[in-house]
Amino acid sequence: MAGPVFGYNFAILASYVLTGLTMYIWTRRLTGQPLAGLIAGTIFAFSPFRYASYLVGHLNLLGTQWLPIYFMGLVQILQPGRRSRFDVLVTAAGISLVALSSIHYLYMTAVLTLAVLIGALLVHRRSGAAQVKQSAVSLMAAFLIALPALGLAVAPYLDLAQRGGITVRSIEYVRQFSASPTDFVLPATFHPLWGRWVGDHFDRSYWPEATLYLGAAAIVLAVAAFWWSGQGTVTRRTVSLLGLSALAALILALGVNLYWLSQPVWINTPKFLLQWHPSPQARIPLPGYLLFKTLPFYSSMRVWMRYGVFAVLFVSALAGIGAAVVAGKLRGWSRRAVGALMLGLVLFDFWPKQQPFARVENEALDTWLAGQPGKGAVAPFPFERADSQPLIYRTLVNGKPFVGGLYGAYSTAQSMRIGAIMDGFPSEESVSLLHELGIQYALVWPSAYPEFQVINDEVEKLGLKRLADFGDTVVYEVP
Repeated sequence: MAGPVFGYNFAILASYVLTGLTMYIWTRRLTGQPLAGLIAGTIFAFSPFRYASYLVGHLNLLGTQWLPIYFMGLVQILQPGRRSRFDVLVTAAGISLVALSSIHYLYMTAVLTLAVLIGALLVHRRSGAAQVKQSAVSLMAAFLIALPALGLAVAPYLDLAQRGGITVRSIEYVRQFSASPTDFVLPATFHPLWGRWVGDHFDRSYWPEATLYLGAAAIVLAVAAFWWSGQGTVTRRTVSLLGLSALAALILALGVNLYWLSQPVWINTPKFLLQWHPSPQARIPLPGYLLFKTLPFYSSMRVWMRYGVFAVLFVSALAGIGAAVVAGKLRGWSRRAVGALMLGLVLFDFWPKQQPFARVENEALDTWLAGQPGKGAVAPFPFERADSQPLIYRTLVNGKPFVGGLYGAYSTAQSMRIGAIMDGFPSEESVSLLHELGIQYALVWPSAYPEFQVINDEVEKLGLKRLADFGDTVVYEVP
């Protein structure tokens, strides 16, 4: 009833509350300390990566609220002798909600799950075959329970893959979206005190994805968790598992080859490798290179940097554990004061500058379209080059159905079917297709055509009527 704009903003704001809450629940369960949950929840919910995603409108990447639920259950299942049916249900619910929120996070969660399992085998290597078997059975039970939700989430993408709608990207293309280790320690460019300095002195071209700052306060508290591991309610093994998981997420975020300060790292090719790699210099390969070459659909992922949110997740949990250990060494007012200080340092470290508000005004074209008779659809030209996302938003004003080509990461079945013909506009085939699809208005951008007058003459010759001009857009009616 409130409309899509309200729904979009509500979903964004709710993600902050839910992300902080689920992280609080996990860390409090680990430590038994409300302060630890508050610290960890604040770090994860208000991490610069999430704020950068908020600024650029990546609603799907803000769906981080279910990740703590899943890993809370998973880590508990992998603990020797400390699993229950509740943990199985929590794990199943977590992965189900992740799947239904973001297919991107689902794929990365699956890869990280393998890394966490390997870490658990290393950390709990002395647990015995019986304990490993119990963990395996519990994990399989969780995934069986989650199977309906997983199938519902994955089915559209498998169907899209069968129709050739999922892009397979070249390794040269995806390399540019590899994180640098420095991305995890460089503060965000939107910090009001030192953000401008960071932007002036470091390459932050990919800041929406590469803003992976873990936080100085979070790192110090995570180190405290390791330094005093085993002194609180959290075992040394659990701390080690969380640390290995954070390291795995960080390495996966680095992509297929090592970068430093957003530039690729080159080394001289060893002589014994020259027969296989004749170039005198070579890139440093990372585990992501093997995954790119072997895992299905891995080459379809564009931005490796997004694995960094999982590093933030595990570091947040470690920071909460560290806060619990530090607070556990104090009593009375000093404990409360240090707790407030830790929370204050986290908030100050992540403090973003105030962003300007802008009023979204209706376009004159959309106001005009809203007053036109008929319910015929609108199509933009050039067809495949027109970014459909803002045009879809504008249908809230003009009230006309929309047919486009560039919808985002994936094309629709219809756009794949009609794209080649529409790209030939103006032609008899494309105009015939306009009639077939019930398109009443063709929006043409003259700046996209070097000789627009020739195009205009051809369009009118094919029977379309030039109705109106709106700056860089000419509207034709399909009779």
